[in-house]
Amino acid sequence: TLSISLHAVFFLSGIATVLIGQVLPALTQRFSLSDRQSGYLFPAQFAGSLTGTFLTNWFGRSGRLVYASAIGALLMGAGILMMNFATFPAVLLGFAVNGVGIGLTLPSINVLILERNPARSASALSFLNFFWGLGAIVSKPFVDTTANGTNLNVTTMILAVPLLTGAIAIFLSPSSGEAKV
Repeated sequence: TLSISLHAVFFLSGIATVLIGQVLPALTQRFSLSDRQSGYLFPAQFAGSLTGTFLTNWFGRSGRLVYASAIGALLMGAGILMMNFATFPAVLLGFAVNGVGIGLTLPSINVLILERNPARSASALSFLNFFWGLGAIVSKPFVDTTANGTNLNVTTMILAVPLLTGAIAIFLSPSSGEAKV
């Protein structure tokens, strides 16, 4: 179940990573943002992602990559739900939280898959990263189908619930190989 959960979260992380470009028009309209203000979303997510990547190093050194993956999925879900907040600073914080989740999840899952498949590491990583790419590709049609003008509630719920479920599934997976503390 761990492998399935990791692949599912990786697919969802592909959507979460590129979601910023898909929801930008709705957020710009909802908050009447200038080009400058809407440009703040990208460095917020990037700074969060960089922070998450640095945190992954700590989790990896302590042998807790499963925890990093689960926490990352949890943070992505929380950050995506924050896109529904009523103020722009709160939404901006949501993109930063989503970024931390992305930064924790992507490298952690890649390393976990690598460790679980030493004899066929290249094909296992290619297969995993196919899921991320598929998520990135379906992001636009997903948002186009689920968003309603400036209302992103349905979009964010449909994405956040499986991310939060995936976080729980990864954390509770009996085959994680990491000691539970």
